[in-house]
Amino acid sequence: MKYSYWGLKGSPFGFGLDPKGFFLSGVHEEALARLEFLVHQRRRLGVLIGPAGCGKSLLLEVFAEKLRRAGQPVARICPAGAQCAELLCDLLIALGRLPKPRNPVSSLWQQVGDRLREACLIGQSVVILCDQMESATQDIWQTINRLLGYIDRPECAATVVLAGRSQMLRLGHELLSKIDLPIQLEPWELLDTQQYLQEALRRAGRIEPIFTPEGVQRLHELSGGIPRQINRLAELALLAGALEGFSQIGPEIIEALYPQLSLDLTAAGAINTMWTADNMLTR
Repeated sequence: MKYSYWGLKGSPFGFGLDPKGFFLSGVHEEALARLEFLVHQRRRLGVLIGPAGCGKSLLLEVFAEKLRRAGQPVARICPAGAQCAELLCDLLIALGRLPKPRNPVSSLWQQVGDRLREACLIGQSVVILCDQMESATQDIWQTINRLLGYIDRPECAATVVLAGRSQMLRLGHELLSKIDLPIQLEPWELLDTQQYLQEALRRAGRIEPIFTPEGVQRLHELSGGIPRQINRLAELALLAGALEGFSQIGPEIIEALYPQLSLDLTAAGAINTMWTADNMLTR
């Protein structure tokens, strides 16, 4: 109901990790260019760092899709909470190889090496994108370190990109000297937020603005320019505006809804803390 009220075909802000919802802000355009540099120059290791909700996962998905369309072997994996054998299995599956059941870790390493050499023989470089590395176990960091050792060999060309929040660098401090290129995702500027809202509404079928200029500015300020927070706050505003019968959404509505968004974030943080603690107790 809330979308049809505004003349929209559906949610302008509910794409998640679907590349169709990707907005090429200046920050993300620069990050994509750096990722492409890493791959084209066959550099070994890059890191993509940014606060929660800034679009790291979506950026990796967009980049992976671009590589796939170009015929480049790419593995996009999320090793959070995994162990070495799980990461190697995920890596092999993403690269089109099905590991045998109950394979020992040594056999998995052999298969990974074979896949890297195979790609190199036909002039390809494998790209490995690892997301949410701030939640990776120490075993995974050691596995990544060993994987970089494989990539050092001339017959095993590959590029690894590690993405996560800044604290991941403390967890993976042993790899700091091996980083070829750091990539920092900063929050959006006000102009990015303005253009994003306009583009998102256009995709959903509306040309006329829903948010007043003052409403956009307040939304940007309260969200801190973080895309995920912009989406959440804008989505809440559409619902509230439809229920109240407003013709546009101004700063008063945004300010009234912000405490609700803050409560959602606090609850999400508590759940994440409990999940992390539970994982530590069961290791």
